[in-house]
Amino acid sequence: MPRGLKVLCGLLVLVLLLAGAAVGVSYHVAMRSVQSRVAARLGEDPSRVHVASSQRILLPVLTSGTLDDLSVDVDEFGLTVRGQDVTLRSARAELTDLTHVREPDALTAGSLRASAVMGWDAIASATGLTVSRSGDGTVEATTTVSAVGAQLPVTITSASPAVAADGTVTLTGAGVRVADSDLPDALAQPVLAEVQDRLRLPEPPEGLGYSGLEIVQDGMRVALSGQDVTISRLGG
Repeated sequence: MPRGLKVLCGLLVLVLLLAGAAVGVSYHVAMRSVQSRVAARLGEDPSRVHVASSQRILLPVLTSGTLDDLSVDVDEFGLTVRGQDVTLRSARAELTDLTHVREPDALTAGSLRASAVMGWDAIASATGLTVSRSGDGTVEATTTVSAVGAQLPVTITSASPAVAADGTVTLTGAGVRVADSDLPDALAQPVLAEVQDRLRLPEPPEGLGYSGLEIVQDGMRVALSGQDVTISRLGG
């Protein structure tokens, strides 16, 4: 699994610190403790990290090792995808039905959902493609192909790209143009397949799968989710 994705998902292991922070202190002190450690792990200012739980009384953490939920929001942080340094924005992780909170190797989230926005510049760095959102909300990916002894510009448009659980991206309903001319389907499919392969997302961590891909104004919001996820395995 790429180092960058390990960092993104591995930061969730820091919820373990909640148990220690909760001993004899208030909810707010416990949340600030987790916040500061997440920020230190990411090398970010604590003001960019936000931690919360709807469970205001933390006694069950001590008595039964359980926590109803925990959310971690990070405004922006850098990571590495396929050897390229990129920036993710508006990252959010939501964990519910946490058990074994005081056992680092056994901590489990009954449900885990995570998402982040990868900007168009970051996508270009990671894929080598120029990708953008057009005025009508469709996605445009631009690259070049070799033909008749020359490099020709290719533009692919898709109104509703989708992602499979393993990270395979499908540009559904895609149109392919070369030098402003639409390609017939027989010629378009090999070009489309190459571009989709370059848009493949990194392998998800154990216990998680990709669950959504949304086009937003400044990039793509990618979502992952899983059930009964052992947190210690996310950064493995």
